[in-house]
Amino acid sequence: MAVKTFHHYGIEVTKQVIDTKFTEQLQKNKISYQELPLINHQVVVYKKEEVTRYALVTPLFRLNDYAEAIYITNNPPVDGDWDELKLDIDGQELGEEPKKMKSRLNVLITKALKEFGETKEQENVFANVTPRITGESKEEMEYIKMYLIKKGYDIETIPHINILDVDPEYIKRIVEA
Repeated sequence: MAVKTFHHYGIEVTKQVIDTKFTEQLQKNKISYQELPLINHQVVVYKKEEVTRYALVTPLFRLNDYAEAIYITNNPPVDGDWDELKLDIDGQELGEEPKKMKSRLNVLITKALKEFGETKEQENVFANVTPRITGESKEEMEYIKMYLIKKGYDIETIPHINILDVDPEYIKRIVEA
């Protein structure tokens, strides 16, 4: 497969599929490398032409042959999320627009609602009821507010932060909870 160039949060990323192990290719070309100590991803760091590069190596499961998808960038993802980089690049390859990075507030609200839902499910496990999580109830707003405080937000300053991906009215409801 030819090398294709995409962008993830404004950073150039090339993708290619190879039928050998990427690290074997580096060794064959006498390029030293190291692997980042990540559990869920194989990310190889190496220098080529005096430029540090990061390669996310993803084995592809094909019948009767071996292949890897390689995502190479000069900078690791600014949000540290290699899964999101892969999803973004794969989506662009299918014709989707590049994703925009979510704000920290957006990510934390989403996480808070997920945890709230899990807590409610545990509370209702014997009632055989699935709670409806809408992100709209007073109880949910209070949970989100406390979650944000635990994560270091000063609730009174949130409305003054330039956040483009959370509705200001929703922020106001959290602050007032």
